[in-house]
Amino acid sequence: METETMHFKTRLLPALLGWAMVAIGLGGMATVMWMTGRFGWSLQEATADRWASASLHLLNDAAGAILVAASGVMLNLAGWRTRVMGLIALLCALVLVAYSIVSVYGFMSNRITQLESHKNILAWQKADLDWKRKTSVSREVAKADRVLLRAEAHLAAKQLKESLQFVADAQAAGIAAWFNTSIERIQRALVISTSCIGQLIKVTCIFFGFSFLSYRAVDLAAAEAKGKAGSESAGDAAGPTGRQFDHPQPFKSGQHATQAGHGHHLMGHVGHPAPSGQVTKVSQFDQS
Repeated sequence: METETMHFKTRLLPALLGWAMVAIGLGGMATVMWMTGRFGWSLQEATADRWASASLHLLNDAAGAILVAASGVMLNLAGWRTRVMGLIALLCALVLVAYSIVSVYGFMSNRITQLESHKNILAWQKADLDWKRKTSVSREVAKADRVLLRAEAHLAAKQLKESLQFVADAQAAGIAAWFNTSIERIQRALVISTSCIGQLIKVTCIFFGFSFLSYRAVDLAAAEAKGKAGSESAGDAAGPTGRQFDHPQPFKSGQHATQAGHGHHLMGHVGHPAPSGQVTKVSQFDQS
């Protein structure tokens, strides 16, 4: 049970974390590419120019993601040259990510333009209502026209009331009231943070995901190399048939005469072998 738990922690868990991070990072990359591609498409008028602009923004996001993945792998490899190249790749990726953030900000800027448009509509409705009210009481205007202007002023006042009740950005308005600041400042802060969140998901998940996977690959390669070296050393210690031979142990002092005498006793007289089942040992001194 403990072996299975250690195997899960050292092998399966890093792999699962790595692939999960890579999947989330690729999802963030796809979302960001959709935003930047649509923004690049909206920058041009001609169809061919729109395709070129959208393709440029898509390639920018794809290149940034690939560089982040490459840096995550190279920074986990041995050798200072490889790590320096990984650091350079990460810096280049951050430059591309910065441009992508600006593009996503342009895509999300409709939130700001809607508020500006709402403010302009309110200003126009106020000016129109003010003119109709003043004109409807002027003696220089015919009575029939004044009656029509009063009806139009009543309708304009109703429309202005409805416009004032509509809040273009409720989230920004609530946060602005909380911090006692303008809605425009809060809106810009929200748009820039929203523009960065997709890039943050893409960069961090892809970088750490490939770092987990590459770190696990390096550990597995080292373990395989260690196991191969151990098997080769074991093969060297074995004989040609795979049997291991015991190396002769040196005699200790005081044992030479005892072993020699024991050998003579087992051999008996000349021409009479020792009884079966008994092992005879002949010392080096007897052979000489």
